[in-house]
Amino acid sequence: MAGTQVAATKHVVLPVRGMSCAACVAHVEKALKSLAGVIEAKVNLMAGKAAVDYEPEKVSIPDMVRVVTDVGFEIVTEELSVKVAGMTCAACVNKVERTVKKLPGVANAVVNLATESAKVEYYPGTVTKSEIKQAIEALGYNVEERGDAQSELDREREAREAEISRQRRNMWLTWPVSLIAMLGTMREMWILDRFIPEWLGNNFT
Repeated sequence: MAGTQVAATKHVVLPVRGMSCAACVAHVEKALKSLAGVIEAKVNLMAGKAAVDYEPEKVSIPDMVRVVTDVGFEIVTEELSVKVAGMTCAACVNKVERTVKKLPGVANAVVNLATESAKVEYYPGTVTKSEIKQAIEALGYNVEERGDAQSELDREREAREAEISRQRRNMWLTWPVSLIAMLGTMREMWILDRFIPEWLGNNFT
C-alpha cells in the first residue's frame, strides 16, 4: 500500500551461557519471541548463541538480556579498557559515559578522570570494540586500548622468563663439567691426590 512505512530492523547475535539441551534452546527462543518487536529468534546450542532479528524502536538489547536472564540463563559480557586522553573535568567524564552507555549492546561504562581511563562492559556480537572507541573519539578525545600495551608487556615478560630458564639450564649443565675439570687439574696437589681418581688428571687432547 502506498505510503506504508516499513519498520527498520536490526540483527544481533547474543552469546548465551548455561544451555545444555534442546529444552534450554526452546526456553530461550520462547523468551525472546515473547518480546514485542522481536521478529525472529534462533538459538544454536552448540555455538551457545542466539540470533535475533528485531525492531530497535520497539525492543532493546537490555530487554532481551532481561528475559533470557529471567528464564535462568546468562548473556555473556566482555570488558574493554581504554585510555582516554584529553578529558579535563567532570563534565568530560559524564559526556563520555553518557555517550558510551547509549550504544546498543553496552551494559555499563565507568570513566575515571584521574587515571584517564574508561572501562566498558558490553555484550559481544552486539557492538564492537572499534565502535566503542570511535564513539569516544567522535567527542574529541584520543583513545588507546590498554589491552594492546598490556599484551606487549606480557610478551616481553614471557621472553625474559624464557631466557632466564635457558640460562639456568645451561648453568646446571656446565657447572658439573667445569667442577670435574677443575678437580682434575688439582689432582697433582698432594692433599687431593688420595681423593681424586687418577683418570681425572689425564690429558684427553
